[in-house]
Amino acid sequence: KPRIMMLVPAGQISFMGMNELGMSTACNFLPCTGWKTGFPRYLLSRYMLEQKDFDQACLSLERINSIASSRNILLADHKGHMVNYEILPVGVGEIHGNGSLIHTNHFVHPEMAKYEKSNPYEMEDSLVRYQRFTELSEDNKGKIDLALIQAFLRDHGDHPCYSICMHPSLHNTYRTMASLVFDLTDRVMYVAAGNPCQSRYQKYTFEMQP
Repeated sequence: KPRIMMLVPAGQISFMGMNELGMSTACNFLPCTGWKTGFPRYLLSRYMLEQKDFDQACLSLERINSIASSRNILLADHKGHMVNYEILPVGVGEIHGNGSLIHTNHFVHPEMAKYEKSNPYEMEDSLVRYQRFTELSEDNKGKIDLALIQAFLRDHGDHPCYSICMHPSLHNTYRTMASLVFDLTDRVMYVAAGNPCQSRYQKYTFEMQP
């Protein structure tokens, strides 16, 4: 299997990361009901990264016939392929990107919107972040590089109510746990622990094979 490099909370064996073949998975939670016994959501991203290429990773997800709970996974590779899966125990919404693909914590696929269970605050928070990132991407189309992506992830455009770089406030108790950027061409992962406006991005690479 390909080597995998991931950011994981303590005690977990899978979360968000990339493999040495230049493929990455970014994940987030989608509020929903209907949880059941099945393949655990945290292992989905690792299972996909254990595949040899983008098409195999997509097929690996299709082969799972019983998923325990909701998960959103954005799969991308160094060739520019990208797809987002809004995954529920009752079905999957598939969204394809063309040069860019943005997702936050609400359902975007029109056929999946009926399963939305976010409360009003969660929904507005997710929509604001989605719209803000879309705005930043469109305003900088054609000139986006590593430094600019990191700047997007430090953005406080709608603070203190909502922001991409999230801090606890009178309106919420959430905060950014970590910020990641994957360079799939050079097989490099940049990680800022906590809020990226308060910490530097550190560079992580795969160790050279003996």
